Amino acid sequence: MTDWTIWNISHVAEVRFRFEAENYPEIPQDVEQIKVFAQKHLLLHLSKNLGEIAGAIEPQDHGKIGSPISPQLVRKLLVNSLRLADVSGVSIYDIEKSLTDWSSGTER
Repeated sequence: MTDWTIWNISHVAEVRFRFEAENYPEIPQDVEQIKVFAQKHLLLHLSKNLGEIAGAIEPQDHGKIGSPISPQLVRKLLVNSLRLADVSGVSIYDIEKSLTDWSSGTER
């Protein structure tokens, strides 16, 4: 079993989900426009993920039993968030520092 650190997750996501014409025929050729395309595309995926969560728990507002949140959905949120960080220039080092600050109570 792989040691799933955020480094490993980010690397696998980068390799599996490259923003290139083979995967996205309509992707722009300009480097800056590729970044914008990737950010938008990942935001759409994250929005879909959040919509799945809303669909799972919203019935509770109507007195009905909601659906469980699946491990696959949590994974999609994590992978899409790390991929968005990567294409946006947020380093894993910065994420780790933020996690350290958050866990020590110095950052909310």
